[in-house]
Amino acid sequence: MGKAEVKYLPPTSLPAPQPLPFGFPYTVSPYFHAGTMGGLFLDGEESPALEDISKWTVEDVCSFVSNLSGCTEYTQVFREQAIDGETLPLLTEEHLLNNMGLKLGPALKIRSQV
Repeated sequence: MGKAEVKYLPPTSLPAPQPLPFGFPYTVSPYFHAGTMGGLFLDGEESPALEDISKWTVEDVCSFVSNLSGCTEYTQVFREQAIDGETLPLLTEEHLLNNMGLKLGPALKIRSQV
């Protein structure tokens, strides 16, 4: 089909753009935490605005870990290792399993939320 044969479709023939669910698109930061359930809602409430966990203190990280199902017992390990918001995203499964002594389940939960 040549350029002369291309037909113009008036804007009225195109469907109106529909908004995407949940206010998408939005930028997701690697430091984004959407709550203990990892979704858009936390305990029936809307999650807080995007958080920059790099600003978390060691106590903030300990609170985060203690609120994850099955991870409460590891809160003290995070405190002893001085894991703050800058270091939390740097932790790998290997760190969590071999250096910090976490079981696989809790290690995977923490990695999935960070």
